[in-house]
Amino acid sequence: MSKTHWKALADASQYLGKQHFGPDEKKDVTIESVEEQIVENHAKRTKEVKAIIHFKEPDVRPLIANKTNRQKIAELLDSPFIEDWSGRKITLWVDPKVPNNFDPGNSGAVRVWPVLPKDEHVVCEDCGVLIEPHGDFSANKIITMSRAKYGEALCWECAKARKEACE
Repeated sequence: MSKTHWKALADASQYLGKQHFGPDEKKDVTIESVEEQIVENHAKRTKEVKAIIHFKEPDVRPLIANKTNRQKIAELLDSPFIEDWSGRKITLWVDPKVPNNFDPGNSGAVRVWPVLPKDEHVVCEDCGVLIEPHGDFSANKIITMSRAKYGEALCWECAKARKEACE
């Protein structure tokens, strides 16, 4: 039987937190969008602009993405540009070793797992084949480059054909 953390109740934070994970649980999620939003900090009684990641999965709350998580996503997806992250999958987990400066006995924070989910496969938007590495280019790099240049995730062959058609 799974247990419900008291912070996960309906009146709790609208953002994803460690309380939304079971012991040793990982969540594979699909990034829908990343945007800056004003977030109220109840403890400090202030409002701050934060990066928020929204997910396509309806049962997963948005995540306030700190610098550590944003850096890890950029590294995993081979792109520092948040527009390239849409539609891509990552895995989230709770790292129990992250200290909580306000509550030392209550450590832990949501982090991006250092490896992409096994089902983080993207198919070419032209021909429908799985985008795979080519030469020195990882599948992620090909996806990122084709989205930047053509606005679509293209396999190596379709990107090459598109380039030749534009010349």
